Amino acid sequence: TVKFNVKHLLVYLTGQTLNRPWCAGEIFSAHRCAVPLIAVRTAAFKEPSLQALRRVQAILDESACSLSDYKITYEDISEAYRQLLGPSVINYELDKE
Repeated sequence: TVKFNVKHLLVYLTGQTLNRPWCAGEIFSAHRCAVPLIAVRTAAFKEPSLQALRRVQAILDESACSLSDYKITYEDISEAYRQLLGPSVINYELDKE
């Protein structure tokens, strides 16, 4: 698990990463447990606006899984995403070819 077995979480940001509930859950778990994040941004990744991050439920595709089943709120995910996209996280940008 992220809490006990991960020293850093590498988040591979594609056009779909922030839409996927399992990815959101792992990012939140790292945030909650103070596991350092490293973001790798692909050319397909488009950073959501601050307004979109405030309404993260509009971003997430919960058709297959609901994070509320795991006691994770939209505010939890929003906060974790803001950290992931903020200045304290190491970022690598892949070449746009």
